Amino acid sequence: MFSANLMRHCTARLAAALLLAVALLSISPALALAQIELSGTLLQADGLPMTASRLVVQNGPDDTSLVVPVDADGRFAFTLDEPGGYGLYATGLHHETLQMPLILTDQKKVALHIRLQAHTFALAPDTLYAVLGASDKAIRMQRQPDETFAVRLEAYADTLAYRIRYGFEASEFSSNKMVAGTMHDRLVFNDSGPFWDSEGDFFSVVDVKGDPFVDITFDPAVLPQHALGPTVGSDPPVIARIASIYLDVEKRARRIGSTGNFVHHIFVANRERRAIRKQIAREQEALVRQWLLLRYFDRLPPALPISGKRLAREALESIPTDSPLWSYEAWSPVGASNIMYWIGQKLKGKELLNSYVRRIIEEHPDPAVRAQFLYRGVYWAHHEGDERTKWLYFSILQDSHADTRQAEWVHRRFGLDRALQAGNAVPQFSFVSFDDPAVTITNTGLSGQMYLLDFWGTWCSPCIKEIPYLEEAYDQYKASGFEIVSIAFLDDPTDIEQFRKDRHPMPWLHTRVARKDDEAVKALFEITGIPRPILVGEDGIILAADRELLDGKLLDVLAALYDGAE
Repeated sequence: MFSANLMRHCTARLAAALLLAVALLSISPALALAQIELSGTLLQADGLPMTASRLVVQNGPDDTSLVVPVDADGRFAFTLDEPGGYGLYATGLHHETLQMPLILTDQKKVALHIRLQAHTFALAPDTLYAVLGASDKAIRMQRQPDETFAVRLEAYADTLAYRIRYGFEASEFSSNKMVAGTMHDRLVFNDSGPFWDSEGDFFSVVDVKGDPFVDITFDPAVLPQHALGPTVGSDPPVIARIASIYLDVEKRARRIGSTGNFVHHIFVANRERRAIRKQIAREQEALVRQWLLLRYFDRLPPALPISGKRLAREALESIPTDSPLWSYEAWSPVGASNIMYWIGQKLKGKELLNSYVRRIIEEHPDPAVRAQFLYRGVYWAHHEGDERTKWLYFSILQDSHADTRQAEWVHRRFGLDRALQAGNAVPQFSFVSFDDPAVTITNTGLSGQMYLLDFWGTWCSPCIKEIPYLEEAYDQYKASGFEIVSIAFLDDPTDIEQFRKDRHPMPWLHTRVARKDDEAVKALFEITGIPRPILVGEDGIILAADRELLDGKLLDVLAALYDGAE
């Protein structure tokens, strides 16, 4: 248990040095240099300027985005104050939004030339919906004899803004493909984002002239018909090379994710991993090789315990601890942290890993990077039983990064006042059964029997790894009254149904957390990541949680509780 006495026994010199380094870095970033001038072109699929287009530059997960206008000739120019790992979103009317990294080191001037990819649906659209404003209200359009689509919309003001959704019914957790309409009086750019999951950020705006109803027509024939993918060029070339690698690895990851058959999935995954490993072996430019290593562990981490050790060691030995590559990876609240997790999984010893984490915390100028490494360091120290380092990193997070999600997450997991720990009552809950919407699953309804709350997702590989242990536990103890409630996050119903049909039936209670309830359920159960198992006793008191129940330990705990009581 953490206490003031334990903190007094922490290495005071190390704590002071880390906190001083953090304070100094927040005042004078090591990477701060002269401004960088960027200019270039943003063109449509056929190489010509677009009717409407924008660049959006994002510096970190929470920083204000810079929206860069593009002129009638497709040209742009802007400046950035310092080197670093930025995100660049290039968006244009009726084209796919291109997301790419913008890694800047010691360049003073950068030329950047981007050609976007046209929307692929334009050649054969099926069902289309008109979506009003920024709402979720969608009205199905009717196909006309001339192959256009039409709908009558009711206007509630003197203007009507809309977009077109296509290809499928609305999905809670999948990006809905949107395009601006082909009928409009003007176009308005939505600069509020998010940009990373959208395919078009322009709204069509129609002026309402007296009649409260507006007849909207959408004509796919006027959309660009070019099927070529996006291209990026730059001077210096390294910027475009890094962007091209990003796009290539993302394409490989999508190929892996699209394979339904499990055996074929493994075959495709290993093929794509081998291709990137060969590319890493051939690469001579240091920054590009370092980028390949990070993208490999981020999107194509090695599955087998025996593979990836050499590359993991190379990553920590070759990537500088103040690298701007880490700033890009820290955009996502778990991006840099997840990469370090996979690298750590492949290292035999922890000396190099611990040293690298400590030096990142001391030396990296980006507070978002430091927060993620502190977060990961807390968990590793906890796993290794190093209470001194665990609480040192915990206290730095709470003191110097108090407003970050990482600080909130470790407090949920390790804070002394957290609710979800052994000896406390399970929170009151009520879930609608996934298999029978007429049935409600509640803590009171489960009173009198031991049960496991299993927070999971079909997309979560560590969750799937736990399922055989859950199946064994259920088969062995269901006759004694043991129950499991699997609670799926970030999943559409069809994904769960397909998973249970093709891979694991999971013949126990199920529910699914709707997107609107996601944050509320995570807050109620103090969830910072999944899988998160919570074992509850017959009296509603939590018996064990998290690592005490993972990797087969659930079976040992249940054996002690059931068999030991006999």
